[in-house]
Amino acid sequence: MMHFDAIAESLKQDKPGFTLPQKLYVSEEAYRFDTEVLLKSVWLYACTVAHVKNPGDRFLFELGETSVIVVRTKDGAIKAFHNTCTHRGAKLCDGAGKSARLVCPYHQWTFALDGKLLAARNMPEEFDKAEYGLRPVALENIGGLIFLCLSDNPPPIDRVKADIEEQIAIYNMTKLKVAVQDDLPVGGRELSVAILELRTPSGEFRRWAFSDATMSRDLKPGEDPMAAMKRGGESFMDRSI
Repeated sequence: MMHFDAIAESLKQDKPGFTLPQKLYVSEEAYRFDTEVLLKSVWLYACTVAHVKNPGDRFLFELGETSVIVVRTKDGAIKAFHNTCTHRGAKLCDGAGKSARLVCPYHQWTFALDGKLLAARNMPEEFDKAEYGLRPVALENIGGLIFLCLSDNPPPIDRVKADIEEQIAIYNMTKLKVAVQDDLPVGGRELSVAILELRTPSGEFRRWAFSDATMSRDLKPGEDPMAAMKRGGESFMDRSI
């Protein structure tokens, strides 16, 4: 377990009616605590099923120094793995894309989309490929929204599933496609925003903006996505997941 003595001391200074000490918002140690401890123990929104619509499609979710591959397998399942080769720890993918297999650029270890190791050259005869598959990451598909948890023991998520699924059902995620994916500066940080679109039976296009901080925003004709993100509404962070 990592020690964050400065964080513990700052928390002791918390007073009712006052904001937390400044260093908890801006210090490097606070950032490391958030990305290495706090955020690894909760469920985080990563992307939508539209980001991995077809077999072989992959999306990269990154938190601090941690990188996770979200991929659609050949049988249509959506899985998540640490973006790290189990040989020498090299990064497998640099971004979203599509491929039939995941191949490490270092020694060409080759993995199936379900994480199984298929090929590892120059290894001893007793080497067992079954023991060197990609490390899985906990994943939940809630109404077409993909949530990840980096903990080995993820907290329960069942009690909010029904609530989120009911609200998100109107978007029919399986029929949407990603029109734009970008990072936008909002409130002093970069917000990862996806613009999803659906062509209606009448031939019209409807678009929604989804981000890692807000559930969704209907985009008005010609509206800037950043303006939509700033409009009022409920945030995933307001939910107890």
